[in-house]
Amino acid sequence: MNTETHRNVSITAICVLNWNNYPATRRCLRSIMRLVTSNGIRVIVVDNHSDDGSYELLRQGVDSNREPQLTLLRTDKNRGYAGGNNIAIRAALEGDDVEFIWILNNDTQVAPAALDALLKCARKRKDVGVWGSTLVNQESGRLESAGGCFYYSFFAAYRCYLAGKTVSEAPQARDVPLDYISGASMFVRSNVFRDV
Repeated sequence: MNTETHRNVSITAICVLNWNNYPATRRCLRSIMRLVTSNGIRVIVVDNHSDDGSYELLRQGVDSNREPQLTLLRTDKNRGYAGGNNIAIRAALEGDDVEFIWILNNDTQVAPAALDALLKCARKRKDVGVWGSTLVNQESGRLESAGGCFYYSFFAAYRCYLAGKTVSEAPQARDVPLDYISGASMFVRSNVFRDV
């Protein structure tokens, strides 16, 4: 890719946190490698101080010549979901060409067109900083949520948008304000993290 073309390609950093679950992380990474997109991709995997050999197995699979670029980091102790993902986010922000950061649970598997669908939404709505994904339960084939959830503080309960619906019903999702985005898949403008 020549330098002029590279300047016009926005980069999405995909952050995946592993803890004692190499098989799930491997499946997630394989699905990421099958993404079909014109967008540039960097993958940052943080091993959250696994003690089951996950880190060593992941390290064997890292190839610095591979596309997309994959970086493997390891924490000095288990820092939990937020702490581990913060390490990945900080690494992503080191590149000032990173426009979006996509945080994925390691037990997710992304559809080949998922990134382009998220980018399409992001380019349409420049006033929005964070998007959720349509999450499908792999066993039942039903939606877990379409973007995120509503929270009812009076009852201390939540309801995920379109949960239980079929995948074919997902396109009926409206542009609705959600109370929170599922941490399984959060697509965020890098400027949101830079600002906070």
